[in-house]
Amino acid sequence: MDGLASLIDRAFAIHAQDAAGAAALIEQGLPATLAQADSGALESALRAIEHIGIGHLADADWVGRMMALVAPQQARAPSLAVSMARGEAALALLAGGMPDLTPLPPAERVRAHANPALGRARQGLCKLLAGGFVLPAQFTAF
Repeated sequence: MDGLASLIDRAFAIHAQDAAGAAALIEQGLPATLAQADSGALESALRAIEHIGIGHLADADWVGRMMALVAPQQARAPSLAVSMARGEAALALLAGGMPDLTPLPPAERVRAHANPALGRARQGLCKLLAGGFVLPAQFTAF
């Protein structure tokens, strides 16, 4: 396991109890681990950044900064393009935008919505219902 994969495993292990701590762990360790990371670890890092930063913290600025650190790695890991596009779409959805999802494969279009729904629910902008349905806050009186 490379340094980035280990870092992401540690962040995921604590994120449910301490999302801010997990974000700090990623922010501190990410720059030193990027150059040696394989494409799988880089994709996992982007998933972690998206999930922790958008889903738990609803912190678009932090996600943008972390994605900007990973972005140059696309030159040696072209597979990151889909993960980067999904993350950008998730940021737009968190902000209430309607990004063009057509460049994403169908499964990634669905994944792009998951963390923004969590983040918007944490902000009180929508309610998560059983079965994964999301309602805007103005339509939920319960």
